[in-house]
Amino acid sequence: MRTFVGTLRDHLRDAGAPHDDETVWKVLGRLQILVFDYTAVGSVTEELSRERAVRVLPPEDAANASTLWSVLTDLAEEIAGDGGDRDHARLIADIVGKSIRIAGDRRLADVRSAIAEASKQALADMDDRIGATTLARTERVEATNEALDRGRYVEIRGDAGVGKSGVLKHFAELFEAEGRIVVLSPGRTPPRGWMTMRSQLGFNGTARELLGDLASDGGAALFIDNLDSFSDEERRTVNDLLRAASEVPGISVVVTARRNFGVDEPSWLAPDAVKALGPVPPVVIEKLSEAEVAELSEAELRLAGLLADGHPARDVVRNLYRLSRLAALPASAPTPTTELDMAEQWWTSADGGRDARRRERARLLRSLAEMALGGRSLSTSKTKSQSSLMRWSGARRFATLGMTGSISATTCCGSGRLAICSPWMRPHSKSCPSTNPRRRSWGEVSS
Repeated sequence: MRTFVGTLRDHLRDAGAPHDDETVWKVLGRLQILVFDYTAVGSVTEELSRERAVRVLPPEDAANASTLWSVLTDLAEEIAGDGGDRDHARLIADIVGKSIRIAGDRRLADVRSAIAEASKQALADMDDRIGATTLARTERVEATNEALDRGRYVEIRGDAGVGKSGVLKHFAELFEAEGRIVVLSPGRTPPRGWMTMRSQLGFNGTARELLGDLASDGGAALFIDNLDSFSDEERRTVNDLLRAASEVPGISVVVTARRNFGVDEPSWLAPDAVKALGPVPPVVIEKLSEAEVAELSEAELRLAGLLADGHPARDVVRNLYRLSRLAALPASAPTPTTELDMAEQWWTSADGGRDARRRERARLLRSLAEMALGGRSLSTSKTKSQSSLMRWSGARRFATLGMTGSISATTCCGSGRLAICSPWMRPHSKSCPSTNPRRRSWGEVSS
């Protein structure tokens, strides 16, 4: 006890506070000493501690209370050597790192439910079906999982229409079985930063606190789909969450982007956050594997001929997005067998059905053709339909037009005539930007 009093006096003196006998006595009079007896056989204190351990576990994990108690005693001895350098977030991360799930804060149940519902809706937007068939993409999903073993930040990259979003969707659904997920996608991300998102969720804490709570229940992951298409205001929210995720152990980040994202123009992602997460080489999605081609050919008989090795547009039709568009054609519609058939179908249908936006899509296609022939940039377009459907990015491909139809194509101008080459037509003139790097009159059509 004398040693304790002497240590207390020293601390008061070091802090510049009065440290005479009367002051020390007053301080001692305000202390409450709690006695815990963990050494006695059948200690009541230990039994009470184990009982309390049950309260911080999910109901289905109540049987792990003894394991949690053992982990806590080991951590206490480890932390004591460092002078107790643990805050709540780090302590939770240490426990979760021992494969123990901690029940989330009960006060945040509504917030977690809202995030789960919003994430489910964002995943539902990602159409990964070809007709009635859904490819498992097992090899790609496994490659993503292996990449996360080496770092907490993984990019899934690939050209337009190869199925990047589908791979992210499959991986997110598998991850959700063991942990929490947050899914952000263009059009479904609250704009203007975390403060707006926090208000919509009805949450009063910081992004770090929310992600820390999510990560306590078996880990968590932030999924960000299609980095190429976020608006400037949505990007603020993405970066706020990305920075918070980099500060929370147990949070992983998986994103999808085109091959050239961050190449033609600097990446808009917060570089400090990406670096802190520990990026690894990207998972690159290539064309369909032979096993996937065989699976699709067997499940979707209408597409079997298009997927044959000898098809003249073999490389193009093995694009998942284009296959999904062909599979969506009515059963009565003729199946295109040549590049010319596909180009004509694409042009006459405006890559969609006879819906309310068909005329608008057709006008846009014609305007793009006229601009290509006239050597004018898409950024000079002034029409209402183009300004509402296009966003200039200096890219050479068009992706996702509107809510009911899509254009996924590289256009080029015909030689001396008004024409647009579809994705299946090969470049055939010097005026085509895909063969002439000086002609960069291209844009990205985005919903």
